[in-house]
Amino acid sequence: MKITILITIFILLSFSAYAQYEALAGIAAESPEYNDYKLCIDSCSQCEQSCKASTYRRAAEAQNKEEFCNYLPEGEKAMCRERIYMANAIQNKNSAECQKITDEFQKTGCLLNVQTEKAIAGESEAECDSLEPSFAESCRLAFNMRMASSKADESYCNKIADESAKSMCLENAKMQKGEAAEPAKEEAPAIKPKAGKNLIIYGIIILGVIIFAATAVIIIKKINRKKQAQPSMAQQTKGPPLMLQNQQPVQQFPKAGIGTGVPDQLSSKQKTGESK
Repeated sequence: MKITILITIFILLSFSAYAQYEALAGIAAESPEYNDYKLCIDSCSQCEQSCKASTYRRAAEAQNKEEFCNYLPEGEKAMCRERIYMANAIQNKNSAECQKITDEFQKTGCLLNVQTEKAIAGESEAECDSLEPSFAESCRLAFNMRMASSKADESYCNKIADESAKSMCLENAKMQKGEAAEPAKEEAPAIKPKAGKNLIIYGIIILGVIIFAATAVIIIKKINRKKQAQPSMAQQTKGPPLMLQNQQPVQQFPKAGIGTGVPDQLSSKQKTGESK
């Protein structure tokens, strides 16, 4: 009888635990997003709305589906949609998607990214000319940096006016050229897909090293200037005082003064003897 009661309680608890997971529209029960939702509910049973919003937010970003934004709080819906418009515009190289964005700054950034992707895909820098002059320059810079890296071709770097950006571009191009040369003996095609993603990481590391080295040089120079400005202790204590340099040495007594170890009293006795 006791065993039957325990089994019944266990079944009821299992059913209640399962029943607390609500089905989410558009999200499959076996998807990673729904598993995250269940973990959220398990950790906070009173956070149903927060867990649902978080799940729909991740699903919208992962799948670029605008309909998921409708399940978010009112204050987040517009921002969610504009992120999806931008992601779809860049992915599909479709500037028409950018026109759906209401924020002018975000819209301009969307157009810049779309034209840059078009230029790289078509290997044509002229795609940047349709942008405003300041944004067109940014487009050309991104185009030359990425083309130099993907093709391991340093000639693209020579088109960059900014010296620091050109230096970084050359370093990345040389690095990609070295990576492409080593595996060429075995399997050259396996290296090319790595070029695009490694560029940003290597560029950041190189820039950080340059900044650190420049800072260290400036600090060392300042320290050396301070040391040169201060007279050394050796110059301060070198030689006896001027008042003792003109005295005749006395053989039976060592000269008194700074650095001799003989007190000033001995020097005064010596002077008394000479006067007598």
